[in-house]
Amino acid sequence: MARQVVISKAGGPEVLVDRDAPHQLVGAGEVRIKVAAAGVNFADVVGRLGNYPDAPPIPYCAGYEVSGTISEVGAGVKDFTVGQRVCALVKFGGYADEVVARAEGVFAVPDGVDLIAAAGVPVTYLTAYVCLFDAGGLTKGKSVLVIGGAGGVGSAAVQLLRGTGIQVIASAGSAAKCDWMKSQGVERAINYNDEEVAAAVKDATAGRGVDAVLDPIGGRSLAESVAMCAPLGRVVSFGVSALNPGKTRSLIAMAREGLPMRFFNLIPLFGKNVGVHGINMLALAEADPQLVRVRMDEILARVARGELEPVIAERYPLDGKGAATAHHYLQDRKNIGKVVLVR
Repeated sequence: MARQVVISKAGGPEVLVDRDAPHQLVGAGEVRIKVAAAGVNFADVVGRLGNYPDAPPIPYCAGYEVSGTISEVGAGVKDFTVGQRVCALVKFGGYADEVVARAEGVFAVPDGVDLIAAAGVPVTYLTAYVCLFDAGGLTKGKSVLVIGGAGGVGSAAVQLLRGTGIQVIASAGSAAKCDWMKSQGVERAINYNDEEVAAAVKDATAGRGVDAVLDPIGGRSLAESVAMCAPLGRVVSFGVSALNPGKTRSLIAMAREGLPMRFFNLIPLFGKNVGVHGINMLALAEADPQLVRVRMDEILARVARGELEPVIAERYPLDGKGAATAHHYLQDRKNIGKVVLVR
């Protein structure tokens, strides 16, 4: 019988446990995927803590992206065949031996692209692309601050920015991460444990500020990101790690960081001529699947050509123990690149 990893209750990584997976029928417009690997994202951590508003009731199987081979095709699906190598966006359920996914969220993996690497593409590279170019509006000659430039989305972003003529500034929490970012073409790497990010951004832009900030932190960080923007700059918020600082739920952090977001003051935006844009990739994939397909086709083609190189920080077994270890590793901020679970 197929197995899956479920969040048994809200709490620390140890609440991730193995369970038998209920058999899912493949409906019209769907495919069944035998999972080779599943990506681990910070949103999985937020769901484990019980703080993800869109998540199913606990207990549920976590996971938003997988790679593998198609084992069954539903009625009306014309673009995929049994045995085909694919990666996919899934709305929960990715930490499993198999998943049933909507065909519109499934993407062919080009020959020569490793399936484990492909598991780290859909959420991170799509999010980075949309944040930088669709929401962020970045073009040649502009500048960007990538907060967390060595993480999953951050590492994808700095690769996508190579050769664009955009000034890239990125922050991270260690010298090793800063060295890695520099190796990827980051012009100014800021170790936020050693220097003040806003001052470094001001210095790197001759006092002007950046045209876009990619902010995965949220909370009070949003106001700080706005302050670092140049006129007509944009803050693109794609995460709320500030609300989830520990390995168990913190009501104090939820209040301290959540209230500034709920009651965000728009008035300063007028004076600075700055905008704030929120991105939820799963919601966007449902609302505009054609845009997502166009972006994914381009990203996977660039991976196949070697222009983009998904960075796999660590691989852990796709089971409860492996998932728990992966969540510890991610929350300890050890990763440069993507963490994946492998069957």
